[in-house]
Amino acid sequence: MLPGAPCRRTTIEAKLTLRPGQDIEALLACIGYPRRRLRKRSVAVEVEFASMLTTVHSHEGEVHAVPGDAIITGLRGERWRVAAANFSRRYQPRPPTAMGQDGTYQSIAADIVGYRMQQPFTVLLTDGVSLLRGQPGDWLTSYADGSLGIVSSGLFEHYYEIHP
Repeated sequence: MLPGAPCRRTTIEAKLTLRPGQDIEALLACIGYPRRRLRKRSVAVEVEFASMLTTVHSHEGEVHAVPGDAIITGLRGERWRVAAANFSRRYQPRPPTAMGQDGTYQSIAADIVGYRMQQPFTVLLTDGVSLLRGQPGDWLTSYADGSLGIVSSGLFEHYYEIHP
């Protein structure tokens, strides 16, 4: 949907594909998805930094990591990538780990925007290659830096809470 384009519910595909640079809020409001204020919880995770091009196999799809990107292992063994440019704004090392070293990090609590999706959807990440797939009930997360993510409904309560 282009900025300023009229909202036409009849043109929305059965499966949404969301891309960087789209007006996600307008598109999802057009088809009836309410914007929710979320709070990212502060949780401890294990981090290793990619030393070469690698593929991270997440529940939502394969994500490509370049050297310097953080590969995170969460509370239940799930894995995801955070781009090197975004990592220090989202995570702090826990002693004895120093920033940039593999080890234990604490996520930084933050207010973000999210949408609980009611249909299958895909998200093209900012690298232009990695494609995540979400299912009905999963959450689309939108961060202040413009990046998007998917959080499965089963993991949502461990990492986020809904603001009233």
